[in-house]
Amino acid sequence: MTWREVMNRRMDARRDGRLDVRVARHHVRDVVGTLSLGIDLEDLELAVTELVTNAALHTASGWVDGGVGIVVRAMNGRVRVEVTDDGGADTHPLVPDAVDDEGWLGESGRGLAMVGALADKAGAYPVPGRNGPRWVVWFELPGTVSESADHEERVLLRLALNVASAAFTEAMGTYGMLPGTVKTIHTMAEGNLDRVLG
Repeated sequence: MTWREVMNRRMDARRDGRLDVRVARHHVRDVVGTLSLGIDLEDLELAVTELVTNAALHTASGWVDGGVGIVVRAMNGRVRVEVTDDGGADTHPLVPDAVDDEGWLGESGRGLAMVGALADKAGAYPVPGRNGPRWVVWFELPGTVSESADHEERVLLRLALNVASAAFTEAMGTYGMLPGTVKTIHTMAEGNLDRVLG
């Protein structure tokens, strides 16, 4: 199975020339929220905030007219968020796998340590850029519902609706229900099922 891209957006600076972290995190939350994968949206927002803030503080993304690239991918009940900075940093980002007590004490690096603690997986890799290497910092979060399980659940619910409808039709035929009533009930039930399943 491969990652499915659900968002690929450049988040540029606002009118005052600075990057708006709030707008970036809200866009990502809105996109991931529509996937219905059971992703912890608070953890997602916090991790996105930390990555975008880190890019704004330490790279050309925080310069006047700077920005970040944000890509969101989904696969099998997981999301992967990638934030690409504008380059210009003297150092490269390190995303720790786990956070020890000392990792929380210093201001520098705390955001990436937090991302490492929140995420199931996280990392960074360089890509070429006009201000020197740009860095793609990414993290993955698991959901509580996998896409394949979600699809399987939909199929099973539709099958259950059809079986129940057939049994209802047979039972009502015995008692002389008005023509069209069973079809109306089935159509209403299927409409409700569509609303529940999205």
